[in-house]
Amino acid sequence: TLEKHLEGLFEKYGKREYRQGYFLTNDGGADEVMSALRETSISEIGGVSVESTNLSANMITFRFGQNGFCTIRASGTEPKVKYYIDIADGAGDINDVEDAVRAFF
Repeated sequence: TLEKHLEGLFEKYGKREYRQGYFLTNDGGADEVMSALRETSISEIGGVSVESTNLSANMITFRFGQNGFCTIRASGTEPKVKYYIDIADGAGDINDVEDAVRAFF
């Protein structure tokens, strides 16, 4: 069954949690947020250690090693900043990570 297949994937790769959301900004606000993030040294988010940071034009990804990531990006079509969080089960509390991202804004 699909449920058994999913349980098999969890056994092989571990369980993960995922969240996404966004913040509305004023005109130019998304660029300001992305600039501020690029200039801020971030070593942990919500109690989860950041092992590396990948930067691109309108996106920043904070990697938690094998334990997941937090990506923040400016929308290309709307005045908003979006975030995506993926965290391995037991690596930290996804609520704490999301609260830390929201606190930045």
